[in-house]
Amino acid sequence: VGAEALVRWQHPERGLLAPGLFITLAEETGLIAPLGRWVLRAACEQLAAWQNQPRFAALVLAVNVSAVQFLDPGFTQDVLDLLEATGASPAHLKLELTESLLVRDADAVIAT
Repeated sequence: VGAEALVRWQHPERGLLAPGLFITLAEETGLIAPLGRWVLRAACEQLAAWQNQPRFAALVLAVNVSAVQFLDPGFTQDVLDLLEATGASPAHLKLELTESLLVRDADAVIAT
C-alpha cells in the first residue's frame, strides 16, 4: 500500500494542468531541476509526518524523477541530504524513472 506524489500546475487561465502539459516546458526552460527538488522535499516531509502516525507509517511514497534531474551529478547527494534533513525513512521513498532514461545513458543510470 502506498501513494504517489503528483504535481499539477495551477495555470492562471487554463486551470489545473496535468504534468504532460508542462513538464516538457519545465525541462526546456531549466525549471525541471528546481521543480523536481521541490517535489522530492515535499515528499520527504510528508513521509516524515506519516512516520509519526501509526496508520500511515508503513506507506511507501513514489516520486517520478525526470531524466534531467536523475542524471545531474549532485542528484544522489541531494536525495541523501533531503532524507537526513527531513528525517524521512529511505525505505519508504520510491523513485520512479522513465524507460527513456534507462536507454539514454545506461552506465550513468547504473552508477547513480
